Amino acid sequence: MENKTPDYLATPDSEFLFNATQHVIGYLSEHPQASSEDITDSCKKAGILPKDDRAFGAVYAYLSRRKTIRVVGWCFRRKGHGTAGGRLWEINPEARKTRSIPTNAFPS
Repeated sequence: MENKTPDYLATPDSEFLFNATQHVIGYLSEHPQASSEDITDSCKKAGILPKDDRAFGAVYAYLSRRKTIRVVGWCFRRKGHGTAGGRLWEINPEARKTRSIPTNAFPS
């Protein structure tokens, strides 16, 4: 039987996941709190482009499950029709203390 999974549901490729993860951590190192939309826009401006923007959700989920970043609040969305509020993220202070970050994105 042929796999009929739509492209946007496929697992993001590892190169995209790695590059986006690096960028999110770097962005949050410079901007202590930021919305998913602002971070995603920054990734796209930096040339980190998935096949579908919904793939960025996997990046936030990965970093959140690893307790590298955490939600600190909510904001109004700039994009999306009829959607709930957006999340505000920050680097988890515990991850900063233990340096359990999957990259070398922290400035010395």
